Amino acid sequence: MNARRALTLVEVVLATVVVGVMMAGALATVSASQRASRAQADQALAQLLAQDLLDEIMALPYADASDTAVISGPALTEVATGNRSLFNDVNDYNGWSEAPPRRRDGTGIAGADNLSRRVGVDFLTPNAWTTPSVTDQGVARITVSVMRGGGTIATAVGIRTSGPPATQACKLANNACADLTPARCAELGGTAQGAGTRCWTLRDEAPAILVAHWKFEDLLPVTALDSAGLHVATLLKGPTFVARGGHWGNALKLDGSNDHGLVSHAADLSLTRKFTLTAWVYADAFVANTYQYVLNKGTTVGGNQNYYLGVFGSNVMVGFYDGAYRDVIDTATKLKTKKWTHIAATVDIDAGVARIFIDGQPTYSGTITGTIPANTENLYLGRSEWTNDYWKGRLDDIRIYDGIVSDADIHKINNGQL
Repeated sequence: MNARRALTLVEVVLATVVVGVMMAGALATVSASQRASRAQADQALAQLLAQDLLDEIMALPYADASDTAVISGPALTEVATGNRSLFNDVNDYNGWSEAPPRRRDGTGIAGADNLSRRVGVDFLTPNAWTTPSVTDQGVARITVSVMRGGGTIATAVGIRTSGPPATQACKLANNACADLTPARCAELGGTAQGAGTRCWTLRDEAPAILVAHWKFEDLLPVTALDSAGLHVATLLKGPTFVARGGHWGNALKLDGSNDHGLVSHAADLSLTRKFTLTAWVYADAFVANTYQYVLNKGTTVGGNQNYYLGVFGSNVMVGFYDGAYRDVIDTATKLKTKKWTHIAATVDIDAGVARIFIDGQPTYSGTITGTIPANTENLYLGRSEWTNDYWKGRLDDIRIYDGIVSDADIHKINNGQL
């Protein structure tokens, strides 16, 4: 006699409803986490956008010397280009807005498509700068606001007077840069870069954008969620989650034989100019002259290996393949086995520089050449594009940034503050 009882229709319906509710709850949690991460990234970028534009405005003269009176807002000839490249004094910016934010010459800014900026220039009363003035008395308050979805998420405010002449970026003979008046720049034999330029502004270096972040805290049976986006990693050949301890939570354990994660290609994972890769690593063993990969995007077939991070022996390496391997290896610093270590690497192909960080501190900086190839290949966690080079040990908190993360922020990531 068969003792197993068939499910009734009611039981099937109830089970389906329960599973549906559980799935809806899980998806809602993931969606909320993704929205929170995106909001944090928008907030950080918005503050930089506000401060950068304020710096640009503050560097300009208070008013156009050719005007007999201060004109609030740009002249028609100054807006003819469709950007602000011809704005030449503070008051040209009054009432100006743009969506999305762009550089002074009209070129785009990565990651800013869902934001907008506007500027207000208000006359103030001398010696009472909190008191508005109907007419110009040589003092103005500049307010730069950055909005998302109609709400202001960042503001930068500055006070400008009709006092000393404004400075601008000056390139000196030794290739140094200083913010000087054009007259002083000429005295030192430098080349003034034009009104509104600064030696360091967002126009030259946009902030790094976190495009993927695997924390391994979701403990799903065959996937690892991406807290920064939608790059779900499928876990193949049986990697497991293990407790790491303390506030670090869990990590991914890999057997070094065939365990790995597979992430499908997405456009924002194909990085061809500047990128930052970071991870916490724990190796059971290192073998001389042997590779172990933390992550790898693309294949060497056709010269399109986008980027990779790992170790050669016990030395951290980062690089890409464009028909030749463009490895940078920190040969001076050896990692220890069975010890958690934070590793990070930045590659700036425009500047031709790659840097490596160990436990939040820079340990190597060197030249890197070539052309980082775009590709539509998969990304691997814990292995290379070959069916080997597997990581034996544990990995945690793997991040991919589009752009260069600052030394200070890499230090914060190492300390669990970011």
